[in-house]
Amino acid sequence: MSDLQLVRVRPEGPWTRLRAIVARAEGSVDIWGVSLTAGTHEVAAWRALLSPSELARAARFVSQRDRDRFAVAHGVLRQVIACYCAVPPRELQFTQLPGGKPALEPITAASDIRFSLSHSGAGALIAIGRGVEVGIDLEHERGDIDVAGLAQRFFHADERHAIGKAPRPVHAFFRQWVAKEALLKAHGTGLVLPLDAFTIDLSTEPPVVAAAAVPELARGDWRIRMLPVSAPWHAAVCARSDARVRMLATALVGAVS
Repeated sequence: MSDLQLVRVRPEGPWTRLRAIVARAEGSVDIWGVSLTAGTHEVAAWRALLSPSELARAARFVSQRDRDRFAVAHGVLRQVIACYCAVPPRELQFTQLPGGKPALEPITAASDIRFSLSHSGAGALIAIGRGVEVGIDLEHERGDIDVAGLAQRFFHADERHAIGKAPRPVHAFFRQWVAKEALLKAHGTGLVLPLDAFTIDLSTEPPVVAAAAVPELARGDWRIRMLPVSAPWHAAVCARSDARVRMLATALVGAVS
């Protein structure tokens, strides 16, 4: 399987043409890879799509670069969702479920659309599910972090052991991290469930989830898929096991600047 591309997108890209590509397919999950690199005018165009609350969130970032990347990621998210819902991107309204998971207000869009966004560094991944919950996570690997300390603080003992004996502990840590975050986002408990409350065995295919303290995680019909992104990225998506996953980044090539 070829690497998932992170494509630079123009705000005026061929969104009408993309609507035909995302024709209804119940139970499917589409993944879009996006580069957050953008010029000043492009950032302004993406920012113009955002709600006051999104603009306020962007303003909390210390650096202008991070504020711009947030605007691009969330602007593209609106445009992509709009392709599925046939609703202008500015009119989409979002809410937050009890576990912290973002969702669409049904009054503004198709009620069967589920989505997940993750951005790290200059890249972002968007997952869109039709009638299926989905979670996605993207991380840019860094070598300047205390892998052992973070694993000790956040991960289950079994995962710490697997990372410690791995030939490349930093690589193993980031793979574990994205898998766990994708599962939590799909389950809808990303902000409330500790990462050490469950384990994911990445040595099997598909990965096996064990969660004695949270049995619904292990009993749930979840499948974690590690995504083929280029180094130094790591990414995973989680949805129900029978969901058909499509990687559609190349569909945006016509929108590359």
